[in-house]
Amino acid sequence: SQPDAVYAAKGYSSYLYAKEPKDFRKKDLLKFDDAAADQITVVNAHGTFAFSKGGKGGDKWAGTVGGKPIPRFDEEKVKSLLTALKALNAEDFGDGKSLADTGLDKPEGTVTVHLKDGGKTVELLVGHVSTGTNRWAKRGDDDAIYQITSYASDWATADASKFQSAADAGAPDAGPAKKK
Repeated sequence: SQPDAVYAAKGYSSYLYAKEPKDFRKKDLLKFDDAAADQITVVNAHGTFAFSKGGKGGDKWAGTVGGKPIPRFDEEKVKSLLTALKALNAEDFGDGKSLADTGLDKPEGTVTVHLKDGGKTVELLVGHVSTGTNRWAKRGDDDAIYQITSYASDWATADASKFQSAADAGAPDAGPAKKK
């Protein structure tokens, strides 16, 4: 075999070789154990949201915005945030883009997840919309720029309603049930 030889592939495996070079690159952006998360901070135009795990059994989430409890706070929303970010893969790469081009020089939202395992933190910065509803993003400890879906980026740019249970449908409170 010659080192400079070029081969053509046909048949079942040919799709593996018909990819663009970027499709061979690793697209994993974040990877962490969501069960190890004990504090989360989300900072954006709507304020600073702080979530911490504690309470009964040490596994209940509490949430504040601007230091005040979030009304109708729903800890399931925090679990959904962690699900969206714990194994976050990029949709595409921002090769050739600058931090200023993508809005990552002044992020529209930042999510910081503190992990109780060794005090490690994971940080995701979210910038401008890239294509469709995707947004530019990067890790806090790396300057590589990626595109991520709105499913993940919406957590970084959310207002308080994203972390609340649905409002009551308007039925008046009947008060405690009366015994006859």
